[in-house]
Amino acid sequence: SPLDNVDRGQEPSVAGAPCECCSTGAASPPVLYRVAHTLLRHFFRLRKVLQRYSRCLYQLNSHLANNWDLVEALESFETAWESANRFLVDPAHRHLAMSAYRIVTSIR
Repeated sequence: SPLDNVDRGQEPSVAGAPCECCSTGAASPPVLYRVAHTLLRHFFRLRKVLQRYSRCLYQLNSHLANNWDLVEALESFETAWESANRFLVDPAHRHLAMSAYRIVTSIR
């Protein structure tokens, strides 16, 4: 499974995952892979920040804005989550992203 390495702290592998929007089962286009990989990268960044704070909770300020690294990690994860939700979950946006990718790659 692509998420087998998550519990070991390693990034999951999603390369060559089947494309859900076509019936051929072909590998996902790089544009969808990039969106998924970006989400995972920001998730692991947020996870590292939370793990660091879990070792010494007294360093965590009760005012979220005073924890710049946590705020930055949360904001970047939120942005990546919204993009992934838009382009990986919503079939209409996923189709548009794949169509745009095909047009760009067909230009030589």
